Amino acid sequence: MTKSQFISIVSGFIDPCLANAFAKHAESKGYFNESKSAENTYSALKKKIAYAKSTPSPIRNLYEAKGAIDMAHQLGAITCDQYFELDHKCVYEGINNPEYIKKED
Repeated sequence: MTKSQFISIVSGFIDPCLANAFAKHAESKGYFNESKSAENTYSALKKKIAYAKSTPSPIRNLYEAKGAIDMAHQLGAITCDQYFELDHKCVYEGINNPEYIKKED
């Protein structure tokens, strides 16, 4: 969760000044390490795509990976550039072009 997401959620329940104070304290403890979590999500999705391509039924598994990519993008866990790269690897180099999967082996 990012700092701005935390503040927007918590400020609906408590005073915005208090929400900012909580966010500042949480940030000092290292709870909002946004770039590290985005990289972890990005690398996990890359691994998921690679694994899906190596399974006996890659198309079904690639659809599952595509759903995870879309969800991560909607939640803001990956950047737009990362989304487009992962989407390309999953859809254009997989689901829409199964011959490409065989070339990677």
